[in-house]
Amino acid sequence: MGNSRAESSAAHHWPSGEHGLTTREVTIEPGVRIRLVEAGPEDGAPAVLLHGWACSAYSFRFLIPDLAAAGFRVTAPDLMGHGYSEKPGDATCYGTGALLRHADAIVRLASAGRRPLVVGHSMGGGLALQLALNEPDRFRALALLSSVGLGKVPVATLGRWLSPQAIEPLLPLVVRRWVFGLVLSLVRGRGSSYESRDVDEYWAPTEDPAFLPALRAMLHGFDWSLMDGERLASLRPSTLVVLGELDRLLVAMKEDWPGWEALRGRGVRILRIPGGGHVIHEERPQLVRDAVLRLMSEAPAE
Repeated sequence: MGNSRAESSAAHHWPSGEHGLTTREVTIEPGVRIRLVEAGPEDGAPAVLLHGWACSAYSFRFLIPDLAAAGFRVTAPDLMGHGYSEKPGDATCYGTGALLRHADAIVRLASAGRRPLVVGHSMGGGLALQLALNEPDRFRALALLSSVGLGKVPVATLGRWLSPQAIEPLLPLVVRRWVFGLVLSLVRGRGSSYESRDVDEYWAPTEDPAFLPALRAMLHGFDWSLMDGERLASLRPSTLVVLGELDRLLVAMKEDWPGWEALRGRGVRILRIPGGGHVIHEERPQLVRDAVLRLMSEAPAE
């Protein structure tokens, strides 16, 4: 997984000590080792949770046990380049096509031929959305939280401009623990705060020297652009969209955007949260849990 320090750190961080949550490593497309956090009954309906850029399965720490308690078999990976998963040094691994194939392999492994619920946040939402558009019959339901593709991401353009290739060796000197704390403040909306442990958990993967270069490669290689509205009209799985109205990272499109009309035409429920920020599933976990469970109660059976 990069180096022994990172592997040792994983044993002392979440979900260590959490009842009902287990971890395991698998080798998956493109031949990288990744960590899966799993919970819930083995025969439960599959639910796969795909986190956002610079996050990990930890971001779903509230939703995982709630879905497991509702009877789902939950799988939350650390996507390659993140958390305690392997971080390839080849920048081509972090382009949109490579990440889509990676996410697709994870969903196939976790769902074992069944039609899963896929929850995607931010970049993970963009991946989930594209997978569902590519093969709509494979998915039972889709929950898109602050999802890339449904708004503009000006911070990605700024981030690319601020991170030319030449800066890569300097990243460990520039990106310090306090920077993670600042970012955690900025991604939240009104009335939400973070704990010191949250900073620790998000900072811990930096013990692997491949982490920050992987994030930079993803920032430059992933497609952060807006989804074509006409393509959204072909979305078929039961779908929920959750947006924070004070999201500083993903600027959701205005009500007159044709994409919203296309989604509503497919019966998609669009939930805008007043005061909510970008990490809405961490800020308002009960609200997101209830919305996802309602989605599943109304979705067609497997």
